[in-house]
Amino acid sequence: MILSTKWIGATGLAIALIALDGCSGRIRYPSYYALSVPAPPATTGSASAGGANPILGSVAVREFSAPESLRSGKIVYRQSPVEVDFYDYHRWADDPRRVVTPAMVRQMQARGCFNQSICSMAAEVQNVC
Repeated sequence: MILSTKWIGATGLAIALIALDGCSGRIRYPSYYALSVPAPPATTGSASAGGANPILGSVAVREFSAPESLRSGKIVYRQSPVEVDFYDYHRWADDPRRVVTPAMVRQMQARGCFNQSICSMAAEVQNVC
């Protein structure tokens, strides 16, 4: 009887230690990544690198759209053309649409494609995003 009580106590202690060991694992925190868009090329000459005159008029660029899966924060990857998956601990620091749209406007402004390029983010219009 005493032997079985000691065995049950030892078994219970071993199970408790194994359970606690599983809870004391390393906590993983997400890593955040910023999308880095290169600066527009320096232009020489009148309007653009090709020397062409800009199109008369202005262009307004609305914020680019993207599916919810790209805007959720988690970084998306594909292992095949039909399979989409997410990294569990890798996130975008900012919504990619809010990085790519202003970068596109800066590229157009630097190349002198139009007399004026403006970026329309949300409901307000800004001269330079």
